[in-house]
Amino acid sequence: VAQTLSYWDCGEFIACAHILGNPHPPGSPLFIIIGRFFDLLPLAADVAFRINLVSVFSSTFTAVFAYLIVVRLVTSWYVGKESYKLGRLIAYASGFIGSLFMAFGQTTWNNAVEAEVYGLAMMIMLAILWLGLKWFDHRFSPAGQRIILLVAFLALASVGIHLTVYLIVPIVAIFFSLKR
Repeated sequence: VAQTLSYWDCGEFIACAHILGNPHPPGSPLFIIIGRFFDLLPLAADVAFRINLVSVFSSTFTAVFAYLIVVRLVTSWYVGKESYKLGRLIAYASGFIGSLFMAFGQTTWNNAVEAEVYGLAMMIMLAILWLGLKWFDHRFSPAGQRIILLVAFLALASVGIHLTVYLIVPIVAIFFSLKR
């Protein structure tokens, strides 16, 4: 985690989260509210350090969702072969390696250590994609309908973080509409 502010939009996000202000257009009110929550936690003396932790924790969960997505996709190749131990080992190793590549990739890492909206936006994108895969398992049940509502809620709430989350919405919407 960055010990203090960086020289980009991070200082603006830290200042706005500290005073519940409004950053540059289009704004990111949900990120500011989450940043203010982290600002109130007694974790460190420096305000910037505490607000930088938003990106640290959200990027950690981004790697977790990446692991879950890769494992789910790779295990779908072995449907009907649940006792195939090598397939499970391949799936878990693929998820672990893929999530490490994502977590330590330059773009993700640079946004994971400072107060930026991209770590939180990426976490929500991967959460929506993972929920889409979970929906596939429950697509003909009431749980599937609740998953669709949760995806819609996350997609709409993510407007308060960054608009890049909407890159995943058409993909999941097509996935929901195909049903097979």
